[in-house]
Amino acid sequence: MGNGIRKRNAIALYTDGSCMNKPGRFGGWAAVIVHPKGGVRTVTGVACHTTSNRMELTAVIEGLRSIGKTKKSICVYSDSMYVVKAMSDGWLENWARAGWLRADGSPIKNKDLWEQLLQVTDGLKIRFVHVKGHSGDTFNELADDLARSAYRN
Repeated sequence: MGNGIRKRNAIALYTDGSCMNKPGRFGGWAAVIVHPKGGVRTVTGVACHTTSNRMELTAVIEGLRSIGKTKKSICVYSDSMYVVKAMSDGWLENWARAGWLRADGSPIKNKDLWEQLLQVTDGLKIRFVHVKGHSGDTFNELADDLARSAYRN
């Protein structure tokens, strides 16, 4: 069951996004939801004319939507440093306060998805953890396979 870094009573959410090309004609996303008592379920989707970063964000958003509001802690595992650092290092809050602009004044990419992520995380006890992609973590590998399958089918 993963790499053993899961908190015992937390819901684990493993997410991944993939794109046929970068940017791609088709992209896929997947979320693997592992409940503390052992139940596992998946959600997947596909998008056209997208990027890997958009699919990574969509996987987290849709995975959290699928879980819904809960009092349980949620630990999101992602191989996307883009997502993990934005959430763990305060980038997202800084971008929102700065009017969705970077320090150099350029607009933040994927603002629409970052705003959705702020909405779905509101009120949740959530932690983001980076997991190295293709490192043998069972649920990360499953999310990767499902994301790729989503746009291939």
